[in-house]
Amino acid sequence: MTETAVQAHLAQRVTPGRRRNTTPRGTSIAFGSGVSAMHVSRRTTTKHRLIAIVKTSDQNGQAASPGWNPNLMTKITRLLLCTCEETMSISPETAAKALGGVSVKTANRLCTADLDVASRALESGDGTMIACGQMSALFAELAEDLGAEVRLSTVDIRDRAGWTADPDATAKQAALLAEAALSQPETPVRDVISEGTCLVLGAAEVALPAASALATSLAVTCVLPETADDLIPTDAYDVAVGRLRTATGALGGFAVTLDAFRPLEPGGRGPATFGDPSDGARSTCDIILDLRGEGPLFPADHKREGYARADPGDPLAVRDALDRASDLQGVFEKPLYIRFEESLCAHSRASRPGCERCLTVCPTGAIVPDGDHVAIDPDICAGCGACAAVCPSGAASYDDPPVGHLFLRLRTLASAYRAAGGTAPRVLFHDPGHGGEMIRLSARFGRGLPADVIPVEVPNVEGVGHAELLAALGVGFTSASEAPVPKIRLKRKARSDGIVRVYPFRRITGRGRRANTIGLRPDRRCIGQTGLGRLGRERQLGRERGRCRNNRDKKDGCQPHA
Repeated sequence: MTETAVQAHLAQRVTPGRRRNTTPRGTSIAFGSGVSAMHVSRRTTTKHRLIAIVKTSDQNGQAASPGWNPNLMTKITRLLLCTCEETMSISPETAAKALGGVSVKTANRLCTADLDVASRALESGDGTMIACGQMSALFAELAEDLGAEVRLSTVDIRDRAGWTADPDATAKQAALLAEAALSQPETPVRDVISEGTCLVLGAAEVALPAASALATSLAVTCVLPETADDLIPTDAYDVAVGRLRTATGALGGFAVTLDAFRPLEPGGRGPATFGDPSDGARSTCDIILDLRGEGPLFPADHKREGYARADPGDPLAVRDALDRASDLQGVFEKPLYIRFEESLCAHSRASRPGCERCLTVCPTGAIVPDGDHVAIDPDICAGCGACAAVCPSGAASYDDPPVGHLFLRLRTLASAYRAAGGTAPRVLFHDPGHGGEMIRLSARFGRGLPADVIPVEVPNVEGVGHAELLAALGVGFTSASEAPVPKIRLKRKARSDGIVRVYPFRRITGRGRRANTIGLRPDRRCIGQTGLGRLGRERQLGRERGRCRNNRDKKDGCQPHA
């Protein structure tokens, strides 16, 4: 379901009827009492209720993958190239050959003075690819006005291959165009349902105004750490006093346990009164707004959908958290990021412990032991792909998109690059956020990427493991590098597998170039290899580095290596 379809669905949804909390205290409680309240007393889990994580459509504020149009239904027969006011060199002949002999039209200001060129191409009824990533939204609006959404795709070759200090990057441009013409496989998805039942946690001076603001669109229960003298009962939202013991789950399926729970008594004159305290009160909710000013309720809390947390002393942060929480009611769609084969998992056999790599690297705690194998909770999984990268048996594989599609992209890029006259290509894996921004800034204000470095955007660089790096070498790339997101540090087990994430670049190479030659100027040294024969030794070095950093000593021969 597209974002537009989601919005249309939300506009048509029917709000559930009002339901008051009438359950005995100390057994289970129902959060929410407004017009969209959902009674949850004694509700049991059912396999028919599909609850999953919302995948944000903008990928952390960045544009979608270059060249991908999920709505493209027509074979590309027209290609529009733009020199961006004559600031880059292009070769229409090479580009046409890369796409199988399509019709090519060149312009200098395709997004402004030459916009009519794009209009005529879209009106022709042919599948049209426009080589401009920066103004893709403009061309999408134009295609929508002309009823040609299914005939348009866009791809960025300017930042990735046009603005460069190297004299000739036409082979790289041809490779990127050939990759953009590949069809995108559909990813398995399922629905996440949020009825809008929201739990607000925090002190009265912050939590009560927040609950009042959210009550216009959500069914809110506000749980305070202590009573407030000036509290006035209201029917807009529920109020209680209690102490949160545990919280599990994700958007649409949070389960909480409260101690010293005391619901507000709505009747009586004078100061508000609360019921008798009870421990172990349990309930479920769809959204949690955490304004306690304490530590997060979940590991990697920024990845936990449905959980909004803010410092109560920061009004702007509180406002942002309110905005995020208010948007989390309705039906959403989420990819099933990981495909897991239990029979291949080597976690345990005959009660003897085995592999625990995925358990260690998962930042969200979505993976737990489950007998002889592990279980991955799709509600909590945020799709980083780290488990697939470190899995030695292939039990966990990334499925958004499938790894086979990444191999196809690599093969297409390498073959198209060589077919266009290029030699010895190198590949750089990067994410759409930090890595994409580095490439764009380097292109606009610096030297840009070298002509032989082909960037490959992946949803999460953490999901790129040895299989992907070796596949790149196998299809013809002479080296493989990645640009991890800063501040991401995986744990000891990840380092022990040779995935030394403390460096901005990791590479497996058959040639002797260092990663700082690709133009992004890393501020730390990288691990370089002059041949695949050293792969085993580098894995051992990774283990030794992990032991040194975690034990903080250099005993038993554990010395730093160059």
